[in-house]
Amino acid sequence: MNTSADLTGTVFINNKSETRTASGSILAPLPVLGPRVRWYPLHRGRLAVDGAFQGMSFFGYGYFMSARGTGMVALSRHWRASFGYQMGTRLKINDDKNRIGVHLTQKGPIAGFEVSW
Repeated sequence: MNTSADLTGTVFINNKSETRTASGSILAPLPVLGPRVRWYPLHRGRLAVDGAFQGMSFFGYGYFMSARGTGMVALSRHWRASFGYQMGTRLKINDDKNRIGVHLTQKGPIAGFEVSW
C-alpha cells in the first residue's frame, strides 16, 4: 500500500491566525488474508469469473478490507484480459484516544491483464 497525505492546520489566538502545512508518504506492504474464488463457466477455460475478499486487523488500532469481482477472457494461452469492479478498499486507523484517524475508502471499475506460464 502506497499512501501519501497533506495536512493543513490553522490556529486562531488573540485575533491572529497561523497556518501550517505538512505532507508525507509511506510505502507499507500489508499481509492480508482471505478467500479468492475463480469459476470457469465454460469447459474450455476461455471465460472466468473471479471474486476475492481480503483483510487484515491492526489489533485494536484499525483494519484493512478489500473486496472485488472480475470477469476474465482468455486472449491466448498465456494472456487474459480482466474487467471488473472494486467494491471497496477500506483502511481505518485510530489511536487509543481517538485523537487522529485515517478513514480511506476507494471503489470503482478495474481493468488489467493476467499472464501465466
